[in-house]
Amino acid sequence: MQVESRYTVNGVRTSRPLKPMSLSHVGLFYDDLKETIKFYRDTLGLEVSDFGARSHLGGGEAPRLVFVRAGTEHHCISLFPRDMKMPRDDVHMQHAAWNIRTYSELMKAVDFVTEKGYRPEFLVRRSPGGNYAVYFFDPEGNRIELAYGLELIGWQGTPKPYELWSKFLVEGTLPKPPITPAEEEIEVIRKGYDYFGSTKCSYTLEKAYELLPDPEVPKRYDASGEGRPRPFKIERIRYYSLTCQDLARQHKFYQEIMGLRTVGRGMKGEVLMSVGFGNETELKLVKSPAHESPRLQRACFELRSYGELLGAAAYLRTKGVRVVYEGRGESPSLHNELCIDIADPSGNPIRLTFSPDSKGMKEKEQSITDSPGLPPLLECELSD
Repeated sequence: MQVESRYTVNGVRTSRPLKPMSLSHVGLFYDDLKETIKFYRDTLGLEVSDFGARSHLGGGEAPRLVFVRAGTEHHCISLFPRDMKMPRDDVHMQHAAWNIRTYSELMKAVDFVTEKGYRPEFLVRRSPGGNYAVYFFDPEGNRIELAYGLELIGWQGTPKPYELWSKFLVEGTLPKPPITPAEEEIEVIRKGYDYFGSTKCSYTLEKAYELLPDPEVPKRYDASGEGRPRPFKIERIRYYSLTCQDLARQHKFYQEIMGLRTVGRGMKGEVLMSVGFGNETELKLVKSPAHESPRLQRACFELRSYGELLGAAAYLRTKGVRVVYEGRGESPSLHNELCIDIADPSGNPIRLTFSPDSKGMKEKEQSITDSPGLPPLLECELSD
């Protein structure tokens, strides 16, 4: 069936004006700030990039929101105190964010989702990361963020100063045109802000760290030939999976409204969806038991090599982290991944994964068995 091209976005005729470029981050809830920081920073090795403590996001001088990153994008996880959970929020997930390619696409997305009956919850540029954002809910109440212009952090490791972009705070509308980075930098110079010393909150990073545990003195491990404080390195957020009461309705929403492509179905009926044309899955939809509410099944993060995945399983056990599962993913013939499942101190389900397919390798033979466990070695060949 041919779909009518009704929209023009950046010179392209499309059937919808909304097509996420990539999965950006997930927002999770935490119970204990210090234990949460210790887990994500010291155990998993993610960088703490920023904090949030503004009055409309929790108030007070102490940091309440924490943002951690795997690479240069400002955050791959945003962490919210559980007392900020709203009744319709998932027990684990506050939101999931998708990167939008252009600002005009973000503006057109507002009209599009409204036209389809999904009224935006709010439109803002108000939190660490400094991106423009539109928030709305999918049919089962999961909050979605469409993000444009999320900050990239440079070699200094410091985020943009809060004072740089707060002058251009937007809430409830999207400006036409948006504020340019050059305009923000001119404001920094004019006001005499310390570009590399200011932070996005009214306290200093040093004060924030006084409230957090000191980093451990690390042992050095061989991580893919590099000396690192742990035997693995998280590269990026890979995908997240949601359980759904009405799987068909959720599938239709993410396909027709969000513009994700269906990669296929797993052995237990789960739907795998992608932003592109390969088999790189960014979202899994899973049918939930009738008595359970929809929720985040897991947030998945990719490691650089299979050796690092094996090293992570052993390392996490030495740190007292319970490995719930290790072995192949649920859909090995469709989305070949080897993985370990754990939980953070607040019970958020986390998966660390390595996919030979995504690294341009093809296994000579997949050892698919009913028994869990990771094979000691993968036999792979490079794909041409």
